[in-house]
Amino acid sequence: MPTVQLGLNVKSLAEVAWLVSTVAPQMIASKAAPTSVALREFWQSTRTLQQHWGEFLDSQATGVSEPTRFEEVATQLFTTEMLSRVWATVLGRIDQESGQNDLTRIASNAVGGLLQIRNRLVSHLLSPEVPAAWGAEVDRMRRRCDRWTDLLIGKINGSADCFQFALNPDRSRDFAVEARESESNSHSVELLVAAGVRLSFLGQLPEIGFDSPAFEKLIQSVLGALPDESFDCDGILQFPASNVDSSDRKGSNDSDSCADDVLLPGLSLENLKRRFE
Repeated sequence: MPTVQLGLNVKSLAEVAWLVSTVAPQMIASKAAPTSVALREFWQSTRTLQQHWGEFLDSQATGVSEPTRFEEVATQLFTTEMLSRVWATVLGRIDQESGQNDLTRIASNAVGGLLQIRNRLVSHLLSPEVPAAWGAEVDRMRRRCDRWTDLLIGKINGSADCFQFALNPDRSRDFAVEARESESNSHSVELLVAAGVRLSFLGQLPEIGFDSPAFEKLIQSVLGALPDESFDCDGILQFPASNVDSSDRKGSNDSDSCADDVLLPGLSLENLKRRFE
């Protein structure tokens, strides 16, 4: 099972969110609920981060007196929300399958706490003292994170209806329809989403590190709950198989044969074990 490596940054949150969306179908189908320890750690880590960011916003009065730090906090918050909302959707889907509500209640509490901080942060961003150009740049980061969050949630849902943790439920439903219509070629869809995360999202995220142990605890609470069957005996992610028969691949060039291995910058099927063991 993967574990957390020190020296991670906000891009790691987005990578894990993508990883969760990839293994979600197995978790949901098997109703593989996380342990009570993992759930408690998930809630506690989001609560700790909420308090951490709340103290910073308290220090900013009504405006933004530390723009560099404010931008770091904003990026940390938006990417944390990305992972938390994607994970919350998986928990909600497991509850739907099992006819319960315990996981959804915990997920709602965690996401709701982060939403309170988001609302406070946006209020600071809208202060008349904040330069419009700088505020617009932070808002672009927010919209980019929100869009990819909704895309991953839509990909998880497919034909299901669990959009309460999406930032824009209608947009996420549109993504779900597209995912459902592409079920016959899920392998290609997964590669397309991975390429999009790599080129359009991770490449735009700044290198902002973690300044609280709660980030690592959040990631570990999620990774520790992923099912063993999603990984092979060496701890490498089992990526969805292509619908193309293996015999059809014979004679393909090397770039085609290794396409499955290169998914995210610094993250391949071969080095997942090294990144998270």
